[in-house]
Amino acid sequence: NEPFSGVRQLSSLVAQTRSAQDCLAVQYFRHSYGHLEAEGGSCAISAMQQAFQNGQLSFRALLTETLAHESFTRRK
Repeated sequence: NEPFSGVRQLSSLVAQTRSAQDCLAVQYFRHSYGHLEAEGGSCAISAMQQAFQNGQLSFRALLTETLAHESFTRRK
C-alpha cells in the first residue's frame, strides 16, 4: 500500500497496477463485442491484455488488437 494525496494521485497509482490494466481490457472487450465474454472470449481478452501491456499501455494498441483479432473480424 502506497500513500497518496488526492484523487489524481490515487488514480495514477491504480492505473499502474496490472489488475486495473487487465480490467480495462476486459471492459473494452465487453463494450466492443456488445456482450459478456464466453469461453471463446478468453483468447481474445488475453491477446488484448498482452497488446495493451506491450504497447506501453497504449489505448491505440488495445484498439488495434481488438479490431485485428479473428474473433472480432469473423463474428456473426
